[in-house]
Amino acid sequence: MAHPENVDILDENGNPTDGFMTHTGANLAGEWHAGIHVALYTRDRRVVLQQRSKAIMFYPGLWELGVGGVVSAGESIETAALREVQEELGVVAQNLEYVTRWKYNHHLPTQGMHMKVFLYAFIAEVDPAQLRLQQAEVQAMRLLPVRDVHDTLFYHKGLPQTHLVPYEGYYRQLLGAVETRLARSTSLPTPDTMRINIMEGIHEEV
Repeated sequence: MAHPENVDILDENGNPTDGFMTHTGANLAGEWHAGIHVALYTRDRRVVLQQRSKAIMFYPGLWELGVGGVVSAGESIETAALREVQEELGVVAQNLEYVTRWKYNHHLPTQGMHMKVFLYAFIAEVDPAQLRLQQAEVQAMRLLPVRDVHDTLFYHKGLPQTHLVPYEGYYRQLLGAVETRLARSTSLPTPDTMRINIMEGIHEEV
């Protein structure tokens, strides 16, 4: 995620105040602000997993579900969600659907930070042919059939360093929303090929 210059400061219930700070300043001061997370699926029933860049500060080199980022000052939640998908994966998200909001309260004493974020979670559809990784933030990406995602995420089969703790319950909720959305789209095709794009770090499995 590209860090915004400023973020709006929220109260402990997620309501806006009149204040704003830099993103780093908010983390150093332990001020509540808004973030987004988007779990992504494709029309042929696959789910996007991405490996975080080894150069970033938090959870470098670990795999996660979808993309996330911070809501800039004055920016709507939905606009931030669409922006982050395009910034990290170079693709326009379609059918953005809100799932839940949860409070991320994580103290990082070694970095002198206290990250307090109201995280708004969405699911959305992307076209795999349009995916382009932002190498500064995304090391690699895989597209896995829905049937394999649970094993990959929760039983660590196939991907090293898949980091979910303490987010397993939240990830299960997002995957449930993806499965419900795909179940409503009975006309979606089923993948019958596997393609590997080594240059872009994209690995598609069926």
